Amino acid sequence: MMEEWALFALATAASSSVILYWTVQTFRHNRRISRVPIRIHVNGIRGKSTIVRYIAASLRAGGIETIAKRRMNHVSTIARSTAGAVSEID
Repeated sequence: MMEEWALFALATAASSSVILYWTVQTFRHNRRISRVPIRIHVNGIRGKSTIVRYIAASLRAGGIETIAKRRMNHVSTIARSTAGAVSEID
């Protein structure tokens, strides 16, 4: 009987920890997203990477600090630093 209670307490503590972790991560994620004033989502079957590059280049040419994520399966980001240098981050 005591072993069942201990197992239940352990499972409850683990579940609570996971729920708390997800809650904190969701809060942090939403706070970071709210700091981005303009978000552009590109959707489709073909040509998304090219369109993202064009949009990012246009925004950079207009003097807007830009972060463009081109691939979903491999994080590759084109970022313009505050110094004006454009770099690709893998």
